[in-house]
Amino acid sequence: MDFLPNGDLIISGDTNSAGEGLNDIFVLRMNQDGTIVWSKTFGGFSHDHGTNIKWVQNDMFVVGGAGGSLVAGGLDFLNVWINMLGEIKYSSAYGGNNKEVMHGMTVTNDFGLAQVGETRTFGQGAYSGLFVKTDQDGRCACNNAYSSYLVANDVTFNITSAGFGIISE
Repeated sequence: MDFLPNGDLIISGDTNSAGEGLNDIFVLRMNQDGTIVWSKTFGGFSHDHGTNIKWVQNDMFVVGGAGGSLVAGGLDFLNVWINMLGEIKYSSAYGGNNKEVMHGMTVTNDFGLAQVGETRTFGQGAYSGLFVKTDQDGRCACNNAYSSYLVANDVTFNITSAGFGIISE
């Protein structure tokens, strides 16, 4: 979950009840009144999971997680760069031939990403740590793949009332 500069809330997670693949990334954008601006799934033929979402700059935010739709085997760190309208700008995956799962990410001063998680491909094997640093275009010096194979789908929810506020300390 993160807030956009205009105060809208963005939320990411997973769904297997809508979308293209076995699991897809679910993203919802809601304004301060609780009105859903849009909700979508992003995914391909395989398992794609949204574990993080961050506003980056201008009209872009990124969903991070784990994805299998961009790679030949296993899961890799996955980034899906999305504009304010919910359209995929590009997507990228980082990892090896086994399984990499991102658990956290932050936006860096150069508007790239610092991402941490676990790997079964690199290091000592089962559940070693993995750190990936990308630039603002999603490029890094590690094993990576870029693709437009992920598909965006609109999702409809029946919500009678919703809202959020910031709790002051």
